[in-house]
Amino acid sequence: MATSGNRWGRSGDRTDVRTRKVRVGIALGALALAAAAVVACGGSGRTGAARSLTDLTLTTLDGAPVAGATLKGRPAVVNVWQQTCAPCKQEMPAIQQVHTEFGDRVRFVGVDSQDDPAKAKAFAQSIGVTYELWSDELGDVFAALDLSSIPTTLFLDATGRVVETHTGALNAAELRARVVALLGKAA
Repeated sequence: MATSGNRWGRSGDRTDVRTRKVRVGIALGALALAAAAVVACGGSGRTGAARSLTDLTLTTLDGAPVAGATLKGRPAVVNVWQQTCAPCKQEMPAIQQVHTEFGDRVRFVGVDSQDDPAKAKAFAQSIGVTYELWSDELGDVFAALDLSSIPTTLFLDATGRVVETHTGALNAAELRARVVALLGKAA
């Protein structure tokens, strides 16, 4: 019986199959370790990017500079949005409602990402937003925090550390529950 072309490999020896399986296992293990190292180091592989929202300097929708470091001191809810985003438009009244309830204990900031600040301001005013509005025209928040979509809501503790990230629109009940939990962590 010929050994070439059989199910055991070229030499017909079972050790060839075992050797290949070991090599594949080692290669997959090395890839897993490399991926874990990237995640542990911040995920994106970008160099020089701020790794925290508190490291950034943005502007208000009126153009005044605002340091992300001002988010330290009390818990905060930071919602990243765009004025052309339908889910963002749906959740902004809910954010306003919860801000009205908890704004004395939790800071609420809306960060308009990669929009014209004047249009974003007019849009927010048409909805009746009274919480702080910042502009991120260059997408620095997306780059710094490796965000992938909008709306994204970040929940920060009093040190400015992101303790929870939610992607997608939140209704008032969902947001309220997260704010209550955030306040519980702050106590």
